[in-house]
Amino acid sequence: MKKTFTLIAILVFAYGVSRAQVHDTIVKWTFPTNAATDSVADGGIGINLNQVIHAVGTSTITYTNTGVTTYCGRATSWRNGVGSKYWQVMFNTTGYDSLFYTSLQKSSGNGGPRDFQVEYRIGKTGSWTIIPVDTIRVPVVGGNAWPTNVMLDTLPIACNNKDSVFLRWVVRDTMSTTGGAIGANSSSSIDNIKVWGHNISGITPPYVTSAILNNLTTATVVFNTPVNATAETVGNYSGLGNVTTAVRSVTQDTVTLTFPSLNNGDAYALIVSNVQDASSIPMAAPQTFHFLLNNSIDTLVITEINYHNPPYPGSNNSDSLEYIELYNNSSVSTRVGGYKLNLGGFNTTTLYTFPADDIIAPNTYLVFAKNANAVNHFYGITGTIQYGNSNLSNTSARISIINTVGAYIDSVTYRSTSPWDTMAHGHGPSLVLCNPSTSIAYNSDPANWLIANEFVDSLAHIAVYGNPGAGCTMEGISNYSNDNTNLNCYPNPTRNNLTIAPNAFASDISMFDILGNVVFEKKNVSSTININTSGFNTGMYFIRVTYSNNKVASKKIAID
Repeated sequence: MKKTFTLIAILVFAYGVSRAQVHDTIVKWTFPTNAATDSVADGGIGINLNQVIHAVGTSTITYTNTGVTTYCGRATSWRNGVGSKYWQVMFNTTGYDSLFYTSLQKSSGNGGPRDFQVEYRIGKTGSWTIIPVDTIRVPVVGGNAWPTNVMLDTLPIACNNKDSVFLRWVVRDTMSTTGGAIGANSSSSIDNIKVWGHNISGITPPYVTSAILNNLTTATVVFNTPVNATAETVGNYSGLGNVTTAVRSVTQDTVTLTFPSLNNGDAYALIVSNVQDASSIPMAAPQTFHFLLNNSIDTLVITEINYHNPPYPGSNNSDSLEYIELYNNSSVSTRVGGYKLNLGGFNTTTLYTFPADDIIAPNTYLVFAKNANAVNHFYGITGTIQYGNSNLSNTSARISIINTVGAYIDSVTYRSTSPWDTMAHGHGPSLVLCNPSTSIAYNSDPANWLIANEFVDSLAHIAVYGNPGAGCTMEGISNYSNDNTNLNCYPNPTRNNLTIAPNAFASDISMFDILGNVVFEKKNVSSTININTSGFNTGMYFIRVTYSNNKVASKKIAID
């Protein structure tokens, strides 16, 4: 039996139960911040504030899509998921009965799953039990719109007063919202998961409503009620090193912690326990809060952008080879945990968040792409980082690197019109910043951006130029040779000897390492030359040949 309720039904239901008894929010997920931390419950009783939502059998959950009022949880890969792929939450109902819950779901229009059934389980070793009437049929909606039908129902008595209740929304059948089978790349989204209950004892233990890492040496912990002197016992706070002081505010509901300096970009988990309220009622259980602070402004620079390439074989659009290159313009390693690569400014689309504890070696390039496999294959590189499904605009967009406190590390707004080189607008070359600076003003100036001069291959009969993952090898030359493919360099890869055979008189032949340093150069070459590479480091190199008519040909060479 299908069961859905409108918002009016929720209000009527809530009004009815409220007349008989007051219901507290036990736990909720409303995904308010457009960040990975939205996986953690954003409301409810203290013991549930560290609970996390999971999607089992699917892709990793993302939290950047539009929800009912803010954002939502979204996952893909629901095909072949009957009975095995599901959304899942866990929560504690100790001290509560008369439980009920709500949720709201939508699916993508390209074959997202239509039917879910709701099941519960008591404890980690319990068996899943279907809530018989709770089959959710997800309606078809367009764009960012959400359906108005909200799932609302009571939870069985078996869920009352338990230390762990699991609830899941599991794929019920193979049907999609479009009437066919569930699509391979379709998505399901969920929002406004809330569980309510009646407090049996009428006594609410104290709990932490929020914990904030102010900087690398202080944190603020806020309780739901005034707390006694146990809140100033430093041993009740762990996970931030050795807390040296814990000081209550005048209102006695807020505690400021101090501790030795933490590391920028590292992950920490503050555990608060054993604190009592003013009536000496203790916390029901320890609470955990996860922190990642990185307020550094290091030397990570955007150095190459391919925002509009010719059509890639087998693709219906020209975006399959989009990529963004970053460079650690420093002689020391950089801690980048928590940094974001954003499309736009601070509160816009996050393409990638650097994981906690992440460190980038000095003078290192990183490549990010919408289709990492396509970029790796076409450009002959490895290690490209997937940044999701967001497309770079073919006309204009701002790309930014931002730390966790909102300070800009680097930012550039490219355009497809002058003064930006229009050859990057679907004509083959990428945009490159050959001389990265620590100045955002310099790095964002179109006068300092050129178009790549290293021939890679042809797409749709258009020559493609780019060098993702390596430094620039050109000096502003904009005339391209039509016979790059006839520049003979062999063997490739090589070990001890490299032969270069230009197809015409060359005024200059240069060889560069991946940082753009010249490792070999010869002028006025009219015939084949040989380079002894036995003393070269292994890795990628570039050959650039400038002909007497100032046209240029280039090749990528590997030394193993």
